[in-house]
Amino acid sequence: MSILRKTINKVTDTVDSIENKASEIKDNIMDLIPEIDFEFIEKELEFIGYSITKLEIAITVPPRMSMEIDLEKSNINIDKQNNIKEEINVLEENKKDNISKKVLYKIIQGLESAIKFKEKLKFKNKELSRVKVEGSMIPTVTLIYLNKNEKKYIITWKKNIIYYMF
Repeated sequence: MSILRKTINKVTDTVDSIENKASEIKDNIMDLIPEIDFEFIEKELEFIGYSITKLEIAITVPPRMSMEIDLEKSNINIDKQNNIKEEINVLEENKKDNISKKVLYKIIQGLESAIKFKEKLKFKNKELSRVKVEGSMIPTVTLIYLNKNEKKYIITWKKNIIYYMF
């Protein structure tokens, strides 16, 4: 067998081994992911007053969840938000483990951080419109700004009549 053939075989074996290990790691990680009740999380955030416009689940290694909140349509009740956070803190103090409530708590923390960070940014022609919260190995909060001077309108359809609101 030539040296080239031996090298090709060795490379092929190595690639196969890496693929097998990657597949095994992916399977092991998926087994470790806890069940999260996103309907509960969405209901609680809407109860607080957040308007959720998009929820994305990315099946990757590690998996990723992102949620987009429309701040223009949100009417946030800080008292309700603080009550929910306090309830989650009491659960943790009593060693009651509820992963969905922990995820909710982290999302609320991300939204609070976004609003605090917003106060430090000043734009003449832009305003904060939405916040995207991503949960993964490294959680991310993205602030989405839109131009102030762009015409915004909402189109609604009721009883065969189109309503435009500016």
